[in-house]
Amino acid sequence: MNSAQVLEDLGDAEELYQTLPKELQYKKDLRVNLPMVQLLKSRVYLYMENWKEAAKYAKKVIDDWEFSLIDLNTLEIPGSLSYYPFINENASDVIWLFGKVADVDAYLGVQLSYRFSIFNASPELIAGFKEGDLRKEYYIFREQNYADIFLPFGKNTTSFAHSLESTSFSQAFRLPEAYLNLAEAAALDGDEATALKVLNDLRAKRFTTDTPGKEVSGLTGKDLVDKIRQERRLELCFEFHRWFDLRRYGMPSIKHVWNAGETPVEYVLQEKDPGYTLPIPQVVMNQNRALIQNKLANPR
Repeated sequence: MNSAQVLEDLGDAEELYQTLPKELQYKKDLRVNLPMVQLLKSRVYLYMENWKEAAKYAKKVIDDWEFSLIDLNTLEIPGSLSYYPFINENASDVIWLFGKVADVDAYLGVQLSYRFSIFNASPELIAGFKEGDLRKEYYIFREQNYADIFLPFGKNTTSFAHSLESTSFSQAFRLPEAYLNLAEAAALDGDEATALKVLNDLRAKRFTTDTPGKEVSGLTGKDLVDKIRQERRLELCFEFHRWFDLRRYGMPSIKHVWNAGETPVEYVLQEKDPGYTLPIPQVVMNQNRALIQNKLANPR
């Protein structure tokens, strides 16, 4: 499926929703909705480097609906949980929920069985959270007995034992993505004032109120874009955006260290490696026989 077909389908969905009364375009009933379609259009246009359309649809999500950013300074964690459930229908910034925890918790089960010996959040991610950034505390689970061990997941409903609720959703379309799409698209389209404002609107809800330097200023050009993209990595961590962002950033070389056994093993994905192309899941291929499998570095 090419980008033109994706945009045509999303455009059809948007037009159909717009024939409905406003109160039916978005309902808190777990079904897809118009702001979800608009956020997805913003994402697709961002990937296509169509900055004006990416910004336009991000603004629609921010301005035309009543979603609101969660202020981490005022966050209250429900008493039965160990972390706040950001992927939750009651969160003020959630637009649409999808996916089952069971679809993504296979490696989490290994993690919880072996404690912190298998998977950790990357040191680069953790180092990105600066002093006063509350996301480090709220977005990433910590190993229960080791406060300096950060686990590679967060934001889902979890008990004090870090057990994920199997009936909860695993993924969501959230309002912060619209802010980051708008900031990046505006910066790359030369509207740096808008980019800075939107970036700072988001950061104001993420840092403690007395954090010096939480407001970004004085950045232009590539420095501003890099700052926005770093903010995207921190804000959307563990929400399945990073892989696609790395692809559109030029497919840089990345490495991971596997800590199973006594000797850590380092795996490196080279710059522009063919491994950056993922296979279409077989379950999807089974549902649509007209699909053609991606050309892979190592055919399966």
